[in-house]
Amino acid sequence: MFFSLSLLLMFGVSLVLTNFVRRHALATALLDIPNQRSSHTIPTPRGGGLAFVSVFLMATLGLFFNHYLSLPITAALMGGGILVAVVGYCDDRQPISARKRFVVQFIAAVWVLSWLGGFPVLDFGSVQIVAPMLGAVLALIAIIWSINLYNFMDGIDGLAASQGVFLSVVAAIFFYAIGDVALALLSATLAAAIGGFLYWNWPPAKIFMGDVGSGFLGFVFIVMAIDACNKHEVSLLLCLILFSLFLYDATLTLIYRLIKKQKYYEAHREHAYQHGVDAGWSHTKMTLAYLVINMLLVLPISYIFYTKQSVSFWLWGSLSIILLSLWFAARCSTSLKDRREYQTLENS
Repeated sequence: MFFSLSLLLMFGVSLVLTNFVRRHALATALLDIPNQRSSHTIPTPRGGGLAFVSVFLMATLGLFFNHYLSLPITAALMGGGILVAVVGYCDDRQPISARKRFVVQFIAAVWVLSWLGGFPVLDFGSVQIVAPMLGAVLALIAIIWSINLYNFMDGIDGLAASQGVFLSVVAAIFFYAIGDVALALLSATLAAAIGGFLYWNWPPAKIFMGDVGSGFLGFVFIVMAIDACNKHEVSLLLCLILFSLFLYDATLTLIYRLIKKQKYYEAHREHAYQHGVDAGWSHTKMTLAYLVINMLLVLPISYIFYTKQSVSFWLWGSLSIILLSLWFAARCSTSLKDRREYQTLENS
């Protein structure tokens, strides 16, 4: 009962604090101005992620001082999280070069791995590989990619925040099931903090989370995943499956842009969710579509994977094919819409 009230309090604080950040952003002209790559049409305050970042970090300290969290995970989240959030907020106020952001993210990743003991075992469900050096390199890349991945996927109203709530709630249930009360409490806390922000970010959004929020969420999720894999031999594939919608959309889009020799770090409209919006789906429908796919596809496959790891690669392969098909379908939807509009103009 006490923790339930604490979660409600954190939700309320995040709700109020987000409105305070929104008013401050309006007063200081911290606005996201629409351009040809934007999915919104009116100037909108940004940097709202500062609210749930502050609430989560304070809650993390509270859990540590009440002996729920160990020093390593607390230090990893606090030290690395503050670095990622600060550079993100600075970028929201005044654009920072991709190189400078990468340096800070690299330092944050090294900090995390030094506290969590690297990533010595690669667990793929039915196959485990002990490779400390390889694991450390892969974990370093994963942390940096997760930070940027979540940033890339924060492009329409409610999408990144609702995905954050979904992942946090599922993680809380999973961690509780495997007996890790600390990570369960941490995940539930994150869900409450994001939930307060989501109220203001739901379509039509009254404020965007900005880089301060999106990069921080990507960081926190990957840090909790690495900690769980190290402590409980949780399969790496399970983490990838739960994160698969954002992971596949961002990764496939990055590969596509590299093949096309485009600047991967520049803003664009190549993600599946952006193509869906361009094809006529509203932000609400697209955000709900991601949640439905998570509930009807990702969550059941994750559960089957957890209970029957002997079929891990089959499940992961099947999900990969489905999500790849959805990604191509989203891209084709805008092409089909453009052709129809062209034919309409020709006929008229």
